[in-house]
Amino acid sequence: MDGVLLATRLALTAILLIASIAKLVDVGTFRRALRGFGLPASLVMPVGILLPCTELVIALMLPWAPTATWGGIAAAALFAIFSATMGVNLWQGRTPPCGCFGQFDTKPIGVPTLVRALVLTAGAVLVAWRGPGTDIMQVVHDLTSANIVWMILVGAGASLLVIEGALMFMLMQQHGRLLIRLEKLEASLSSPAAQTRVAGLPLGSLAPDFEVESPSRRPTALAELMRAARPVVLIFVDPDCPACTSLSTDLAGWRRQFDTRIGIAVVSVRDAKAGRRALAQYGNEDVYLQQNREVADLYKVTGTPTAVLISGTRLIGSHLAEGADAIRELMASLESTALQSTSPPIAQPALL
Repeated sequence: MDGVLLATRLALTAILLIASIAKLVDVGTFRRALRGFGLPASLVMPVGILLPCTELVIALMLPWAPTATWGGIAAAALFAIFSATMGVNLWQGRTPPCGCFGQFDTKPIGVPTLVRALVLTAGAVLVAWRGPGTDIMQVVHDLTSANIVWMILVGAGASLLVIEGALMFMLMQQHGRLLIRLEKLEASLSSPAAQTRVAGLPLGSLAPDFEVESPSRRPTALAELMRAARPVVLIFVDPDCPACTSLSTDLAGWRRQFDTRIGIAVVSVRDAKAGRRALAQYGNEDVYLQQNREVADLYKVTGTPTAVLISGTRLIGSHLAEGADAIRELMASLESTALQSTSPPIAQPALL
């Protein structure tokens, strides 16, 4: 029984170590998974850091006999919470990506995922119930020098195999996703409509109304952004987007350049810490938060950074400018576009 307990403790240690490191390496993926499970936006950032750190601490407690029982209790509680959360989401018909192992575990949850969590819970309960069993240091002490050398060699070989397998798995996943995207791209390009497809809403169509939240939590509608029927440029960003951050230095210049002639509204996601970061990155004015992606979906925005011009008559005045360079080109073209009552040619941004 002592051997079973030791093996269980080491297995739980390995799983928790891999899970915590994978989450910490790719915090963005794990935070998106937490949102998918319905965690309130204000808790996504702290839980995204606290949970993997907790897993790491528990993993360091389990191998050693003096702390193994407490580590087993903590692991049992943690896995029980995971199991309950998955069970509730499955009961309600939601299958968000698991995110348990960061980018290695982005498939939607299902019954197998729940069973895995329950098995881990049972293993942790066994350790908490029956005690630590044999101390790993006692096992090492009982080994002869020759056995220790063989143990090190076998352990090193096994570690290399695991690392190589993980790398191969990652490469195959990336390769598979790339092939799927290429197939979708080929299919879309072969469609007759693909040649005339333009991202975003049609030029001249009515801009959808929406409501965002100012940093002071005040609801703000599109009409308020278009003060005195002025044109406004919506710039969609994301806190985890490096290309978005690169625009932060441009925004101050654009605000001075256009002054009251053209409004600039930065639209980010609603997240307690992300909201503060958006203010720090993009200035303290004209930064607004959407709940999830509802405003981006209204304007058919699929990535960040993306910008679109809304004319003074609340019509779509430009195609989507996708990417930092395209946004800079849009803003440069606005400066050269005369403010006139007649609409310019369709290829040019329409301010009125």
